[in-house]
Amino acid sequence: EVDEGSIQTMDQRKMARLLPPDIKGVVVSSIVKGGWAWNQGIRPGDLLKATSATLGDALWPKSTIEGVRSAISSRKLVSASMSVQFQRIDAAEEVGEQFELTIPRPIGLEIEQTDDGFVQVAGFTNDAPKLVKYAVQVGDRILGVGSMTGQNMWPVSTVDGVISACSSRLPGQKIKFRFARPFTDKQATTTTSSAVRIDSIDTNGSSSGSSTVLDRPVTTTTTPTTTTVSNPVATATATKKIGLSNQELLNRCRDVLGRYMSKTTEENNKYSVPAIVADRVVEALASASANLDAITLSVIMNAYLKCRQPEGAIRIFEAAVGLKADGSSSPVTSMIEGKDKTGKIMANASALNLYTATSLLRAHALLGDARSVERVLAALEGRDGFTVDGLEAASWPGTGLYGSIIPDTKCYNIAMSAGAKAGGSEGCAMTLELFDNMNGKIARDVVSYNTVIGALAKQGRFDEAFEIFESMKTKNVIPDKITYTSLIKACVNDGDIQELLLDMKENKVKADVVTYNTMVKVLCDRNRWYDAKNLITDMEASGIMPNSMTYGLLMDGLLKADKPAACLNLFESATSDSRTAALTENVYLYTTAIAATSALANHEKALDLVSRMKVAGVKPNLETLTAVMGACLSSGKAKMAADVFRKIDEPDGFAISMGLRALCEANDLAAAAALLSKHRDGYGVMSGKEVMKSYNTLMRSSLEQRDYAVAGRTLTELLGTGYIPNKNMYRTIIDSLNLGVNKKRLQTALEPIADESYQFLLFVLDSVEQRNLSVDGSFYASVLYCGSRMGGKRRKIASFLAIARGDASQDGKKSSSIIAVEDTHERSLIGWEDLLLNYDEYKNDFGPQLKFPGISVQTNNKNIRQVLSSEQAVTYKSARKSISKARPADAPTLVGATADNSTAVTNP
Repeated sequence: EVDEGSIQTMDQRKMARLLPPDIKGVVVSSIVKGGWAWNQGIRPGDLLKATSATLGDALWPKSTIEGVRSAISSRKLVSASMSVQFQRIDAAEEVGEQFELTIPRPIGLEIEQTDDGFVQVAGFTNDAPKLVKYAVQVGDRILGVGSMTGQNMWPVSTVDGVISACSSRLPGQKIKFRFARPFTDKQATTTTSSAVRIDSIDTNGSSSGSSTVLDRPVTTTTTPTTTTVSNPVATATATKKIGLSNQELLNRCRDVLGRYMSKTTEENNKYSVPAIVADRVVEALASASANLDAITLSVIMNAYLKCRQPEGAIRIFEAAVGLKADGSSSPVTSMIEGKDKTGKIMANASALNLYTATSLLRAHALLGDARSVERVLAALEGRDGFTVDGLEAASWPGTGLYGSIIPDTKCYNIAMSAGAKAGGSEGCAMTLELFDNMNGKIARDVVSYNTVIGALAKQGRFDEAFEIFESMKTKNVIPDKITYTSLIKACVNDGDIQELLLDMKENKVKADVVTYNTMVKVLCDRNRWYDAKNLITDMEASGIMPNSMTYGLLMDGLLKADKPAACLNLFESATSDSRTAALTENVYLYTTAIAATSALANHEKALDLVSRMKVAGVKPNLETLTAVMGACLSSGKAKMAADVFRKIDEPDGFAISMGLRALCEANDLAAAAALLSKHRDGYGVMSGKEVMKSYNTLMRSSLEQRDYAVAGRTLTELLGTGYIPNKNMYRTIIDSLNLGVNKKRLQTALEPIADESYQFLLFVLDSVEQRNLSVDGSFYASVLYCGSRMGGKRRKIASFLAIARGDASQDGKKSSSIIAVEDTHERSLIGWEDLLLNYDEYKNDFGPQLKFPGISVQTNNKNIRQVLSSEQAVTYKSARKSISKARPADAPTLVGATADNSTAVTNP
């Protein structure tokens, strides 16, 4: 730096080394030493980052001198001050080691402003933490202070900047600092004769010196003086020492929460700032062992509720009031402790008032806990002995006949809405009961009537809903659009809808697009899409333009009415009309149109719609791609559908089912089997029902392609995963192998049955028996019919199956082994498939020496005739006599049927 009188200029060579070659911006080239800018900490080489907007406190980035000049000129017209933000470029060269420390308040540091624009440590207070005295040295510079929320580190270059960053924190709350230790121990020159302490602030939360923060308006120029940063307590220097009173602490907490809540416009966001700040405030209050008043508790609860976090509101209510939040007389077990368990929220029953109680009702309503809402309302009314779900309502202080807390209309409306949201007959009954309780005691407003009408409409109680509506008008409560919208949902015919529209006109309630959309939905749900189309025409005639939801509802109605062509034509008409073309640029409408092409088996149209989507800037979503797969499959383009599936990053259960079907139809059974194995547990993205349906799909495809190996692995995996084959699975196996069964007698004019097919049927019987399950009666009958048609050893095995089941009906036990025979040469079969494969080896041992595998058949009134008919096709008296002679005289024939009509077989 080179001095020219009182002007300090920028060292060009130094800045050339420090500034990146591609940097764009405005750099301070010179500054008057001792002037206003100098005293604020601005130095040559500082980079100007942003200036105040023309209106408001926002800062706008600047990168040119013209932009800075324009900002100053426009700001001067509306304000006497403006903020300018600078960045210190050469800070890194001035310092050596950098480190960060997290220090709880009180900080215990004395700080001072240096002439070269830094804040440095000048000393320590008597109560400085040991960590601070050990890690920090006099002369260390403070480069940044951690933000209140998040992990950001905000740079600081003035004493007041450090004070401002610390004063918003509560006692005990930790603050992160970034320090830098210079290369040398040179003594910095300061503009004050005394240092600034980071330990206390004045009653207004600012330093006793002048403000030098560069990002807020500064209108005067003064010299910094001794200041401190932390907790206000009166001293001789008009500053305060550490230790806020309970009320001061509560006031500070409300201010902090109020500031963040006023800046947050987005609700229904679980991760918005008010809830995060509320967590920090509660933590600080707990660390200080504070007891909350009703106002502070209400502010904290509303912060949680604004962010859709009712659990946090309920938790702080219990801890702050000392009453069970569900309204019962159960003891309070929850407790909120401070960080490192340094304290806890102290219970204060006076924090209970109508506002905190209303917030509690809202929290339970958001959770859908209608029972707790009902119990809390009873506690507020002082109804001793009132019981809900076995829990008696508590007697809360200040409630009852002579109490000061009296539930108002808003409390009842919240409780009724909770009942309506719960749905069902019980929820509706709760809503009606509360509505009746208000009669003559608490005024009913339009919200009260709307809630009851909506609950009745939800239950389809149209007449009662209209009775409430008529009583509403007699009480001079004026209906609004929500009233009529709720009534429309309960309408049964067109006449009712038209009558409601006329009533709206009489009461000067103007119908809007939401009202018409509700009517369209009601008509479409009743499959009256033609009336819905006429209603849209009337809607346009009334000067109300349909929106994208209107078209979406009507297109859905046409699809449900099996009118895919009309659905697609409606979409195309809307896209070609300049008045409605913009409305169709919607992913839902495009997806519905593509679903219509699937019903029309027109994959080319589906792909064309996807291309048009992209041109219109509408990104296809999961449902869109799933609909495209459906269109390709319905058009017989399985490989194309499989390619679409592979482009889906995170498919849901339905998309996986469609993808598996596409892979199967594309003859890629290995990929289909691997996909199903990955999702077979039924606890991930695929439900158990979707998994079972996918097994059916894979089984059908593998058998149609006569890939018995894949089919066998599929059945083994299904049983091993814990699923039980259902009737659809058995039916799939029979249909895929073209093994039709005649209910009366065997039909011989059928195509030949492959040996592998019959072997697979026996494999199925063995696999099911190994799991001790009963095979479906119709499937069992099909196996017997197939054996009869094929003849030879397969007919013989079928006759063994029939005799095994038929001769055991007199015994009530199930067994998988034959009654023991005293024969040292007894042999056991592994299964029925083993008997088929090794028939020549076993045929000479038929009789008491051979143990046949077991079988259990599930019969019922629907399939018993089919089972008996199939057994007659393979069993003859001569065969029965020959088998009977082969048995010992004292050996039981078979082990018999179970209590559920299933039959267990051992040795015939």
